[in-house]
Amino acid sequence: MWSGTVVNAPHSGIFCGLIMQIKPTSFFETPNLAPQNLRNQVVSAVGQLAKGPWCSLSGGRTNRLWRVGNVVVKQFDIQVQSLLFPNDPIAETRALLHLAQHNLAPTLYAAGPNWLAYHFVEGQSWSQNSELVAQHLGRLHKISAPETMFRAAPSGSAAVFEMAQRLFALCSGPILPPPKFTRVLGLKTPNLIHADVVAGNIIVGPEGLRFIDWQCPALGDPAEDLAMFLSPAMQMLYRGQTLSAEDCSQFLAAYPDQLVVARLQDLKLLFHYRMAAYCLWRAQNGLKDYQKGYELEKEALERPFY
Repeated sequence: MWSGTVVNAPHSGIFCGLIMQIKPTSFFETPNLAPQNLRNQVVSAVGQLAKGPWCSLSGGRTNRLWRVGNVVVKQFDIQVQSLLFPNDPIAETRALLHLAQHNLAPTLYAAGPNWLAYHFVEGQSWSQNSELVAQHLGRLHKISAPETMFRAAPSGSAAVFEMAQRLFALCSGPILPPPKFTRVLGLKTPNLIHADVVAGNIIVGPEGLRFIDWQCPALGDPAEDLAMFLSPAMQMLYRGQTLSAEDCSQFLAAYPDQLVVARLQDLKLLFHYRMAAYCLWRAQNGLKDYQKGYELEKEALERPFY
């Protein structure tokens, strides 16, 4: 059971207490309908904000989402975890509260033991203008956070390589030989990162650009966010196509800290190697679309495109 201190999240003069110490709702009740227990908890927490029909939202690969008026209700399947992408409702709650004044994430209304209710961000998943993403990531990476607020993400060549090896150890059959890489030390002062900056988690609309799905934020290397956005596997899986060379160059030129870009260049082969391991693991566990992602990351190891 998830428990903690009650926190108030203001929005338009309405204060919604974050619900804690409630029996978690069952993740599967019907394919599309929200469990009644979940509905009752959300309505009790946010009242009229959650008035209207519950409409299932597509896009999430791990958790279930519904739109209720201008509220998104996200129910976590906390049994689904991975080394690369933790699935942590507490971390997402903390991230949304921490970023409330920065116009980078949705407004949080309430939270329960395995669910969140937050403001629906009007717009479309990112599809063009890579410079805009780079500029907003630059803003995010300048925001400080207490060192105990989020998990510590692997930083430096040795740590990234070690995680790749752990992922490949979960796979069957022959694995890719490790690339030759530059030795890069871990950051002494890590930055706040999103850690899952894929096109589906970037919404562009009337309110500007917002990053959503904060279930795996971390204190880590900003180069990891850049690598995640540029990943050919993640672009193909979430956008249907990889980035062009021009997209990549414009993205890197627009990122405010060119020292981070230089660090990315030193680490990029290891980021591709780790993503190849992740895609192979997912493909071997029934998600066949990740096989194409594996091939794309393998190709990027042989012919880097940025």
